[in-house]
Amino acid sequence: FVMSVFFRVSIIEVNGNEHYTDEEIISASGIEPGDNLFFFDRFAVSSRVFAKLPYVEEFPPVERRLPNKVVITVIECKAMACINVGDEYWTIDHNCKILGKATELELSGLIPIYGFDPGTLLIGERLTENSGDESRVDFLITVLTELQERGLTDSTQSITFTEGGSLSFRSAG
Repeated sequence: FVMSVFFRVSIIEVNGNEHYTDEEIISASGIEPGDNLFFFDRFAVSSRVFAKLPYVEEFPPVERRLPNKVVITVIECKAMACINVGDEYWTIDHNCKILGKATELELSGLIPIYGFDPGTLLIGERLTENSGDESRVDFLITVLTELQERGLTDSTQSITFTEGGSLSFRSAG
């Protein structure tokens, strides 16, 4: 009884967010002021955040701080490349997670990928290829990860899949 009457959430702090506002993350979490500090399901909170916010890459467990505070920390992924589909560009991160449609402002900082025929694009899901062959997606993940780890993302202007299954790069300078 004491646990249900006391320890009500009145402060919700959000850390690590760049793409989303505090309010967007709090809303996605489903935690509201007045909720009991001990009775919300941290696993369910995590699931809701991942389902609603595709830019979230990692979601450490929600911290409970007595007497009335919840701390939500997110680690967001960054759009790294884009795939052209018709007259639209879709952003992906280094793990080929589809983040959404690219804005004009975003396009200038992304690596365009050509010669790749994507399957159905589902925001928050891994990129697929229309043929169903996942080896090219796995290869692209390896390439994007290596570019990121070696600090070559800013100098890579494009990546093109050729007919023979190999890649060609265009770099600045």
